[in-house]
Amino acid sequence: MTSFSRLLFTQDTALKQQPVQSSQLPSNQLQQIPVGTELVLQTYSIPAPNPDHYRVTLRNMQFKGFNNWFVFAKHVKVIESAFTPVTTIEAMVAKQTEKNTVRITVDKSTIGNQQGFLKIVFN
Repeated sequence: MTSFSRLLFTQDTALKQQPVQSSQLPSNQLQQIPVGTELVLQTYSIPAPNPDHYRVTLRNMQFKGFNNWFVFAKHVKVIESAFTPVTTIEAMVAKQTEKNTVRITVDKSTIGNQQGFLKIVFN
């Protein structure tokens, strides 16, 4: 298992180029991020003059040409747990004896509180 720090957005918010109110920055210094987004971090820290923000460096990802950003700490959660690899559908089918059916286990916490059927599209 591989372990990376991740940033989970607990509400709609913005990544910012400076640790100030979003309304004080031009649009080219902001990146809106929707709730539920999870980004992998290279590093993160709490800047001394602004303890209510995290300074984050994104791993292998850039927005608007930047991978260094600030984010309001109360709008995100830093996760320090290991990644658990997800079994692919191809691997599930290979293990099963009946080749015309696929049994897929779904963790309810990953799909939220949805009603009705789960739609799966195969290519």
